[in-house]
Amino acid sequence: MHSIEGISVVVPVFNNTASLPELVSALSATLEPLPSPYEIILVNDASTDGSWAMIENFARTDARVRGLNLMRNYGQHCTLVIGLRDAKYSVAVTIDADGQHMPEDIPLLLEELKKGCDVVYGFPERSSHPGIRGAATVVTKWLITRLDLFPDLKKSSALRAIRTPLCTMYRPYPYTFLDSMLRASTNRISSVRVRHKARSLGRSSHSMRALFNFVMSIITTHSTQPVLLIECMGFLLVALGVLCLSAVFFACGIVTLSVGMIGEYVARTLLTVRYIEHEPVRTRTGESI
Repeated sequence: MHSIEGISVVVPVFNNTASLPELVSALSATLEPLPSPYEIILVNDASTDGSWAMIENFARTDARVRGLNLMRNYGQHCTLVIGLRDAKYSVAVTIDADGQHMPEDIPLLLEELKKGCDVVYGFPERSSHPGIRGAATVVTKWLITRLDLFPDLKKSSALRAIRTPLCTMYRPYPYTFLDSMLRASTNRISSVRVRHKARSLGRSSHSMRALFNFVMSIITTHSTQPVLLIECMGFLLVALGVLCLSAVFFACGIVTLSVGMIGEYVARTLLTVRYIEHEPVRTRTGESI
C-alpha cells in the first residue's frame, strides 16, 4: 500500500458562483477528517460573474484554500493542467465546480490510489446529461476510445485522483486534453464507481458547438489516426492503379500517400513540441495586481 502525504484538490472555475460555496464547504468537510494535510486550489478561468472575488474571500477565511486567476479563458483541461502544476502535495484530485460530482466520494479514489495506481477515475453508472447532450457525450467518448486516446473512456470522468509528480512535465497549451496526456504517461490507471448528480445550480457552459470544437481539437492535436487513414487510402489507390493499369489511380495514390506522410511528420512534431511554455496566471490569492 502506498501512503498519501498530502492532497491537493484542483477545481476549474468558470462562472460558478451559484455552486462554489456548497462545493468548497463539502470539500472541507470531506478532507478535514482525513489524516493527510490538504489544500483546495480554485483556478478561475476568466469568469465574468464574480467568481474570483468569491475565491479571494474563501482564501482569506481559510489558509488551505488558494486561488489562481488566469489571464484569459483557457478551457477546462488547460485550466486543470495549470492547477496541477501549482499543487504542492503528492496526490491531486480534480473535480468540477458544477456540483455534479460528490466530494464525499473522494476517499474511494484515494483508497484505490494507495494500491499502486498513478491515476484513478471516479465514473458514474450513467451520465446525468439529458437528451441530445447526453447522446453527444456518449458519441464523443466512443470516438476518443476508437482513436486510441484512452482505453475505455466510459470508465472516466472529471473526478480524478492523480499522483502529482506525473503532471510536472505537462505544459499549458491550447487544445489540451488531460486524459490523453495521463494515458501517455502511465499504464497504471484504475477506476471506481461513484455517484453523479444532475446539475441543480447554474447553467452548463458546454454548448454543442463547444463540444464539437473540443472533439475536433482532440482529433487534430492528440491523434495521428486521421493521418494514418489518409495514408491507407493512398496505398489503396496505388494498389488499384497497379491492378487496373490505371495511371490516374496510381498518380492519385502517390499524391495522397505523399500528403499522408507529410502529415505524419507534422503530426508527430506537433505531438512532441506542443506549445511554448508560458505563465498563464494573472494573480494568485494574496497577491496584488
